[in-house]
Amino acid sequence: MKNNKVLATVQFIIIVLVVEGIGWLSGLLAGDIATKYNHLTQPVLSPPSYVFGIVWPLLYFMMATAFFIALRQKISVIKIALLACLLFN
Repeated sequence: MKNNKVLATVQFIIIVLVVEGIGWLSGLLAGDIATKYNHLTQPVLSPPSYVFGIVWPLLYFMMATAFFIALRQKISVIKIALLACLLFN
């Protein structure tokens, strides 16, 4: 029982690191988005640029958590991929 919890914790940490790494890499490859964002004509209720630095890592963490939960539900990887394509495409 304890071994399963340790394995699940290690899997969760690896999944979070991989997903956050993908997010970091996409931000790195996107270039200087903050400058482009600040030069846009923005509506009155648009968030300040520093909010994105807070929200995006949280979003990637939630995506990693959802992926971990889906993997633990004994659903085949193909079904998870198809569900992800249907939901996010």
